[in-house]
Amino acid sequence: MYLSYLPPDIINSLSFNYDKVVKESQYYRIFSSAIVHASPLHLLFNGLSLWSLRIMEYKYGSWFYFIYSLWFLVCGKLMSLGVVYLVLQFQNFNNSSRQVTLLRNMRAIGYSGVIFAWMTVKSLNMPTSSSVRFFGVLNIPSALFPLFSLTMIQLIVPRAGFLGHFSGSFQN
Repeated sequence: MYLSYLPPDIINSLSFNYDKVVKESQYYRIFSSAIVHASPLHLLFNGLSLWSLRIMEYKYGSWFYFIYSLWFLVCGKLMSLGVVYLVLQFQNFNNSSRQVTLLRNMRAIGYSGVIFAWMTVKSLNMPTSSSVRFFGVLNIPSALFPLFSLTMIQLIVPRAGFLGHFSGSFQN
């Protein structure tokens, strides 16, 4: 679902934010943030990524795929909350008010964390000697493909949320 045509205040009310979830108990944001995308390009990349991972649904079945997608969504968001909590504790200890403010104001949107979780499952189920072709040009060892993709996303789209993507990969 693409919701970028909504006013920014509505998008902000649906996005994932540490203070809103933890301090204001707005738990719906764990799910609502997954359907909000920053642009048509963001939605297109997520859609193409899901399409390239369709083999996982074929392999495990639709019900298993659905349940695990929800599991990956919730676990990824909980992991993000845990990391932000630990960083805030460390930053508060060091009195770094600017970083604390930036971290508390950080908002996350999109389905990429779940996509990275499935990408990691797929790469872990491939033979260790296999590789994945990146845009038909570069062969990447399958075990390193999620990390390579994360690095490429951060280089191409600097505003992309590293924590959400990483949480998706790391939970596996």
